[in-house]
Amino acid sequence: MLDKHYFIMIEIKKLIFSILFITNSFFLHATIWYVDLDATGTNAGTSWANAYTTLQDAINASSPADYIWIAAGTYKPTKKPGYTGNSTSRDVAFHINKNLKIYGGFAGTETSLSQRNISENPVTLSGDIGTIGTNTDNCYHVVITKGLNNTSLIDGLTIRDGYSSSSGNISWSGNGTYYRENGAGMVNYQSAVILNNLIICNNTSVHSNGKGGGLYNDQANIKVYNSVIYSNRSSKQGGGVYNTTSNSKFYNTTFYENVGSNGGAIFNNNNSPVVKNCIFWKNKKGTSISSAGSDISGGTPTVSYCITQNNSNFSSGTGIV
Repeated sequence: MLDKHYFIMIEIKKLIFSILFITNSFFLHATIWYVDLDATGTNAGTSWANAYTTLQDAINASSPADYIWIAAGTYKPTKKPGYTGNSTSRDVAFHINKNLKIYGGFAGTETSLSQRNISENPVTLSGDIGTIGTNTDNCYHVVITKGLNNTSLIDGLTIRDGYSSSSGNISWSGNGTYYRENGAGMVNYQSAVILNNLIICNNTSVHSNGKGGGLYNDQANIKVYNSVIYSNRSSKQGGGVYNTTSNSKFYNTTFYENVGSNGGAIFNNNNSPVVKNCIFWKNKKGTSISSAGSDISGGTPTVSYCITQNNSNFSSGTGIV
């Protein structure tokens, strides 16, 4: 007679089969959408030959858990959040409110993710939507995310040339409002998106109340890995990053030549970020690279294994808090 262990093993095998079935079904239903600025096909996003030529079209067509592969080139936002038609308004931004995995670094022929090369095939998301090289007519935000969880990923891109210079806000129906004065490079609202292999540079929140030139995180527990955040500026706090009620985490990331009135690299408002294995160099609080708050200010950050200018350290108050 069969003992109870036999039946237990049968039930375990059924459970394993069910888990594998569900997992495989998940991956089988995830779609890869292709984006290539130079594609000349049907603009359906279903292959490199028929790739979308604009990133927002791929975002709009996608479903949660889908992948977006982007070929080398400079892409600029053309749609306002919540609108389908193209616009020349400075309110345009790449806007994402579904959990996707977005990868740059493709030549436009790859069949697997491992074939991409982000150094040889740079992908830039640029806010320079008006007269080239004139920042005063650039978009207020280059990228906006809303409500993303930690299954979402943005990997292998440069985000640059946002210019937050106005009062008032942008209303994204069902997805909140976004102040035009903050977060020139990227605004994350109630998001836990993972950012990896990014360059965030040359973004400016120049309005008199402007915060978070590079990144503005509002109730957003994002994680940043292996990235460079440099030459971002804000009139107020957080030239590189402004966190408000956001316990963000930064790993293996370089902060270079960011400028703010306080917290040149990172400013924290009511939060406890983690900063590990990072480099801080030539960030400024106002005009100073060596006063307390040049690198990190505010909140209760946990900083470890980091290098900062003038060989300062976390406890001394020079450079970092």
